[in-house]
Amino acid sequence: MRRAPPTAGADTAWEETRGAPAASHAFAVGQTVKFLPNALQSPGLGGPYVVVRQLPDEADGPQYQVRCLDGGQQRVVPETQLRGL
Repeated sequence: MRRAPPTAGADTAWEETRGAPAASHAFAVGQTVKFLPNALQSPGLGGPYVVVRQLPDEADGPQYQVRCLDGGQQRVVPETQLRGL
């Protein structure tokens, strides 16, 4: 059953969430990126990775599942720790 839009003066939460655009990801699946480890991660983890999957947003923005081109290890990282090559 389809829900009717609210009438004037009614709760507008339905209007605000209907058709809201999904957050955009800066990197495409299959794209090669550079992983930038943070201060708590080993600097040796940095290097070329390929985007395996785009994941939903978390508190720090879009997330990605990436695979290391050198060793094949996979990890989930926020977009802020990736740079395009």
